[in-house]
Amino acid sequence: MVSEGTGQRERVGPAAQDAPHRAVAATVSSRRVDGLTGPYVEDWYHLHRGMHSLFVHEFVSGGGFSSAPLPAPLLSQGLAMLRSLLADLTLTNRRRIVTTIDDRLTPDLPAGVEVVPIRSGSYPATFRRLAATAQQVWIIAPETGDCLASLIALADGLGATHVGPSAEAVRLAGNKVSLCRRLTEAGLPVPRTWPSSDAEIALREVGFPLVAKPAQGAGCEGVGLVTCAAELNELIERAAKTGEAGGTAILQEYIEGTAASASILCADGYARPLSLNRQKVRVDRSFSYEGGYLPLRHPLADEAVAVACRACELIPGLTGYVGVDLILSPKGPFLIEVNPRLTTSYVGLRAATDLNLAETIVAAVEERRLPAELRIERTVRFSASGAVESVRDA
Repeated sequence: MVSEGTGQRERVGPAAQDAPHRAVAATVSSRRVDGLTGPYVEDWYHLHRGMHSLFVHEFVSGGGFSSAPLPAPLLSQGLAMLRSLLADLTLTNRRRIVTTIDDRLTPDLPAGVEVVPIRSGSYPATFRRLAATAQQVWIIAPETGDCLASLIALADGLGATHVGPSAEAVRLAGNKVSLCRRLTEAGLPVPRTWPSSDAEIALREVGFPLVAKPAQGAGCEGVGLVTCAAELNELIERAAKTGEAGGTAILQEYIEGTAASASILCADGYARPLSLNRQKVRVDRSFSYEGGYLPLRHPLADEAVAVACRACELIPGLTGYVGVDLILSPKGPFLIEVNPRLTTSYVGLRAATDLNLAETIVAAVEERRLPAELRIERTVRFSASGAVESVRDA
């Protein structure tokens, strides 16, 4: 899986995130990728083509909500991933790096990055312009409402190569109903899952508690633990509203155990584990993600990363960094979700290794090959907002 060193340090990685200018709360379902198929619009910003260009785009902080309130939990995680990724990419000076930022925010980004501010209403045209003038794009966005897949498809249509999966792979991974079916048919362990319309069957077969979640969503948005009949309809309805417009909710068997994630690197139909990570998730009527630590040392570690890799290899076109959520239970590891994009664990993983993680991912995508191993040099703890520290024992 991975090998571990003994190096330690006091503080590593990015500092805690800046608070956004506007403290707001919303869900990603309230914002679609509207207008991106419209005509090309000129604006003030001029881009040259003289150097190999990579457009790094984090949807939440990068203008996707420029005409709507910013969703606080997704914003802090998005900024943490954006800062970390840009910091790694700018170390080599191999390419021109461009990114976008909602003009209500003033994040401290690494030197050497061209930052394009996104004002209300300017997002669709600016995204199209930057994608059209870049050789590569690296998109971090929620799967909700087909957001991530539609952005990848748009960039692809404009001639830019995505440092990550195809749009179709994102759709296959993001649809929780079809993904559970695909994994089950392959003999992989997943919680029993039902469409919310089959709530009576779920109650008859496993009873409470159940997990209600959007059929298509990202992170903990809209996910809640249903413990009694009085909560059932309310939490199903909330989950459905959090997903895409007119979306549906699913119910899953609640699995007791250790919340974990596997950071996986995929290329050419193969997958290799980078790390197994402990996730800190508050389980309640509303789940919330609070960070984690890595590497996770657990008796089921080898089995967990094996099923995570197998799940990734079942999804055609899944390329680059992938985060697989699992529960390590007394009955073994259970696959929960496959996240076809950068996840917050990247923030901790880059601080735990001496390799340039971003360049390792780029090489896997460009050269269609996987590294022999990623050496974990230290144990790190990380928050959802990107604060990272080295620890002796997590």
